Parts: sequence; C-alpha cells; structure tokens
Amino acid sequence: MISDYKKNLINFEGSKLNNGFTLIELITVMSIMVIILSLVGPLTIKFIDKAQAQSEFITLKNSLKKVSYLSFASATPQMLTFENKQLIISKPNTENKKFTFKFLTFSPQKISFNSRGYTSPEVLTLSFLNDKQDINLFKLIEGEDAKIN
Repeated sequence: MISDYKKNLINFEGSKLNNGFTLIELITVMSIMVIILSLVGPLTIKFIDKAQAQSEFITLKNSLKKVSYLSFASATPQMLTFENKQLIISKPNTENKKFTFKFLTFSPQKISFNSRGYTSPEVLTLSFLNDKQDINLFKLIEGEDAKIN
C-alpha cells in the first residue's frame, strides 16, 4: 500500500494540479463585478433617496394633522412658519418647536391653525423631489386626498 505522501507526490508529478484561479481570471471577474456595481449602484441610491423623501412627506402630513388636532383639543391657536427646509411651530406661552427636513423645500409662508383646528390659508406650497406641489390643508385635515393637481 502506498502512503498518502507518495500518492500526493505521484499525483503532483504525474499531472498538473488545478487548485486555483489564474491572475487573468481573477481580474476578469473583478472587472465584471465593478461594471455591474457601477450600473446598479446609482439606481439603488436613487430609490433609497426617494423612499426617504416619501417618508419625510408622510411625516409632514402627519405633523400637520397632529397640530390641527392639538389646536382643536386645547382650543389654542397655533402658527406654522415654513422657510426653506425648516418648519417652526409656535403656540402662545410655549417654546417654539423646529423641524428641519432634508428632502422637502418650502417657499416662505405662514399658516395659522385656529382654535377649531382649521387653517388659514388652506394651501401649502412645497417642493418634493424637485416637483412643486400644493397641498389642500382642509382636505388633509378632513382625511381626504390633499394633493392639488
């Protein structure tokens, strides 16, 4: 019986062992992977940004509904000031709350909520994903589709 050492020695001497990849094969595979990633990467980032922007837009809508409800529940008017990427909520006798958005941009405007929870003016203008949109706040508060075409 031949020992394992001799078997390996005979195999090594008798035929060429093919245990690895050549440098050219590795470079080719790496090049293909880089090309695929360069095509897919920007699309993935775009979809992630779009999802984050949509999440921010939903957060804004929910915040507006919350301010309306709090104005109604406490019978206290509130003022919202929109400027560039910032929202400032101010109530009488309390400290102002500031929210900064990454994807939403506002033209300078002020919206007041009366003690019954309704707004004046009823339309909020903003830029969302480089698209200017008007939101009907009355419809938003009432739970309808608030987007104005």
